[in-house]
Amino acid sequence: MCAMSDANHGTAPAPEHGASFDIAIVGGGAAGVMAAIHALRLCRAPARIALVEPAALGQGVAYATVHSEHLLNVPAQRMSAFDDAPEDFLDFVVATDAGGNLFVAYNRASKPRGEYLSAWVAEIAPGAAAASSTLLGAGESRFEAIDNRPERWGDFNAINRDATDGSVVAVVNQYAKDDAKAPAGVTKTWQQTFDLVSDG
Repeated sequence: MCAMSDANHGTAPAPEHGASFDIAIVGGGAAGVMAAIHALRLCRAPARIALVEPAALGQGVAYATVHSEHLLNVPAQRMSAFDDAPEDFLDFVVATDAGGNLFVAYNRASKPRGEYLSAWVAEIAPGAAAASSTLLGAGESRFEAIDNRPERWGDFNAINRDATDGSVVAVVNQYAKDDAKAPAGVTKTWQQTFDLVSDG
């Protein structure tokens, strides 16, 4: 059996002094985490993998940026880390129903509109040139970074066609929820949403 240790996040205990590993990956940014995942997928015998990272896993320099002007320069449909699943990344936020309607889960915040970070889903009918959007969860307060981490969202979005009813898609999203413990007008709390959405 393969196992990956993440002492930083507490999902596995810190290895004891003198513990041995079959593979050690130094650096737990996006590349390091994906290297560990691929190693786990390729294990054919019991193996121990140590992933060494002093900060948050999966971020590294690129994804830990605090500057909103730093954008990905790769289209989402080319972001998969798996050759056998080229649209793996895109599949998390895009789904179609049995009628061919395309649904996209996304978040939005707009200072001009006075909108706090909110959960939305967009629908594009076959052959349509524009999308219609539905608000799933209205943001209640300004979201701020936790412990000096960058403000980010979309990490927990997912969407998929309902396995029992092809006319429905299930959407997981999040919005900024007002937190009574936080300073006035500021929150550090995500509220998860789960919705079943259909055409129209």
